[in-house]
Order: sequence, then structure tokens, then C-alpha cells
Amino acid sequence: ERFDHDLDQPLLNGNYFFTDYIYPKVRQNGGRILLEGIDGDTVLSYGFGHLIELGRRLEFFSAFKNYQKLCKGRKRKPTVYDFLKSIIIKPNLPRNVNQFLRKIFGKDTWEERNLKRLKKSYHPKNLQSLIDQTYGYKRGIFINSQQNHLNEINSNIWEYIFSFSYEIACSYGIEVRLPYFNQDLIELSLSLPSNLKFSDGVDRYIFREAMKGIVPLSILKKTSKADLSSLGRNDLRKHSKTLMNYFSSNSYKLYGVVDKIYIDKCLKFLTNDKNGHLYTSVLADLYAIEKWLSKEGFDIDIEEFSKCSKI
Repeated sequence: ERFDHDLDQPLLNGNYFFTDYIYPKVRQNGGRILLEGIDGDTVLSYGFGHLIELGRRLEFFSAFKNYQKLCKGRKRKPTVYDFLKSIIIKPNLPRNVNQFLRKIFGKDTWEERNLKRLKKSYHPKNLQSLIDQTYGYKRGIFINSQQNHLNEINSNIWEYIFSFSYEIACSYGIEVRLPYFNQDLIELSLSLPSNLKFSDGVDRYIFREAMKGIVPLSILKKTSKADLSSLGRNDLRKHSKTLMNYFSSNSYKLYGVVDKIYIDKCLKFLTNDKNGHLYTSVLADLYAIEKWLSKEGFDIDIEEFSKCSKI
């Protein structure tokens, strides 16, 4: 029932599971407007680019000192290896070299993991070009803090994300507003130098400082987000047998283009506490797409899909 929204497009991703927990509560309490915190982190910026810029200016001691404080705040053990890899070497390697190394060590990007859902015959010849076109800028290249921040905010994906958020909220009779994407806040954030976004091992530094006396100190000191993924994961686990039967059926519409071996792997880890979170969203997304196709009476034209994948 979580996939039965009357929408013009399939459920964007498994994160929208949470709307079925949150939006009804808003309505029950008489609410009609919801302030949605979509990607406030993108607008404010963690400021990690400041560490890379310190490294580029050969200020290695200052960069490492900030890196150590960052790790301490996040309860991670700092290592010279991780510092050199993440701050000094990786951001300064050519993009094709990083792609080659990810392939060797099996460290896929989010987009590359998504691609594994499709049969290899449908993998685009130039995935990076497709990713760049989708986002509207060259991903995986660090130019400088300000330019990279501007690229993320100007990305083509926001129009799609916003339109979907508005549409699904309307299905509950709720108006969504996005305070973090206020133009004045965006312009302010973009105008700030990187050393104000990240300072003394603290990310989003200037915004934390600005909220002192307004937001409880316990929140200002937080370095992690609440993990809500367990809500959706537990919901799927309750119906694991149904899902297994559903994806095992030869009538599943997407098996013409989806890699069944990969789906079987996702099903195997569905009830695995350690790795389950990596695969439940895959199943949720594919289930949502198939349900939407069936509801709208659509079928996938394999021949046409094959032509598109080779573009």
C-alpha cells in the first residue's frame, strides 16, 4: 500500500517510505504546511573542500590537524593513509584514473551501483558522460570549494526532486516548503570562504555559530543524522516472503532489462542486519517502478529501451 499513491511518476526512491509515517501525522494534527529540510547540507555545505585547498597550498600540517579534529568529532580513528588518500591524492588525480582505481577495488559510486540493476547489455558506453549530462556539470572533479558548491546547487537534478516532493505532498493534501533553498540563504552560503564553512575540524562552522543561543547546544554539536532507513527496511522485512515471491515470478515486467542475478543478491541480503540497508532501497525502487507501470497500464518496449541505452 505504500506504493499506491496516485502520482504521475513512480516513487522516486525508498526514502519516500517515510512520507507514509510523517504526512498522515501532519494531517492528524491539523497541519497543512510542512517545512521540508531537503538537502540543507548541499546549500550550507560541509566545507570539506577547505581541507583539499589546504593540501593544494602545501599546508599539510594545518590540513592534517583539521582532519584529526574532524575524525575525533565523528568518533573515527584518523590515519595518515586515509588522510593522504582522501585529502591529498584522490581529489588531485585525473577523473579517469579515479574511475580505474574504483573499478579495481570495487568502490562504486552511487550512480555506478544503480547501473548494476540493469543487464550489462544495457549499460551505456560512456556512463560518466551520461552522469555529467544528468547533473549538468562534470562530477568527480574538484575545481575549488566555491565552484564545486555552485555546481551542486545549480545541478539539473533539483527540478526533478522538487517536483516529485511537491507532487507526493499534494497527494496527502499538504503544501511543502523548502526553507534551505531560500535565495538569500543560497547567495550567502555561496559567498562565504571555505574557511568559514569548515574551521578547526568543525563542518558547517559559520552556520553552527550563527545558531548559538537559538538551537540547543546538543543539536549544534551533532555530527551525524538520525538513521531513519530502518523504518523502510523493517517494513520491507515484514513482507520479505511476499517480495521474494514477487521478484521470483517470471511475470515481473522489468526482467527484460533488469539483472535478475543482482536482484537475487538483494533478496538474499534483505534480512541481513549488516548489509541489508544496501539492498532494501534497490528492491523498493524496482518494486515501485513495476507497480506504477502496472497501474498505468504501461509496458517496456525492449527494442526502444535498447536503442536509448546505446546513446
